[in-house]
Amino acid sequence: ATEKSNAQPLGGNVLEIQSALDQRSVSFREVDEEEEEVMERMRQEEREREQRAVELLERRIAVDDGSLKRLGEKVEIIVKESMEQKDKEAALRQQEMMEELARKEEERKAYEEVMR
Repeated sequence: ATEKSNAQPLGGNVLEIQSALDQRSVSFREVDEEEEEVMERMRQEEREREQRAVELLERRIAVDDGSLKRLGEKVEIIVKESMEQKDKEAALRQQEMMEELARKEEERKAYEEVMR
């Protein structure tokens, strides 16, 4: 009877130990699942941060492109105005040269008149 009473609790202990181990396995799985969920959230947050950084860079590039386009337009206007100004200056110089040539021609004619 003593052996049987000792065996029963031992068998009961084995079942209790097995049950405790099973519960512990469940707890470990739950912890692993929670850890995986946390890691997935962290990865998702990192992807979202990267996406926001890309969007900010794309907006910055668009702003820079717009600035460059406006700067290019301003340069075109300045070049055009500069060319127009040079054309005006060239026309003015040409007119001055023509007037000087006409004066020299008149002086030559006057000199020829005097020499006759």
